[in-house]
Amino acid sequence: MSGHDPQQRIDRLEEELLYSARQNEQMHELLLLLHKRFDELTRRVEVLERRTAASTQDTPSHPPEG
Repeated sequence: MSGHDPQQRIDRLEEELLYSARQNEQMHELLLLLHKRFDELTRRVEVLERRTAASTQDTPSHPPEG
């Protein structure tokens, strides 16, 4: 009946809690990296949009030939 030993149960629950905490920490780090990457890509898109807007103002209004 050692499986019902309260100390073993406590130990197992502590291990599960630590494992879960490590997973949460890893997910948090990943989320921070993704957020940083999203911000970088957003800035690049904004730059490209400004360049596109500026270049369309410099060119005639007819569509390009092709």
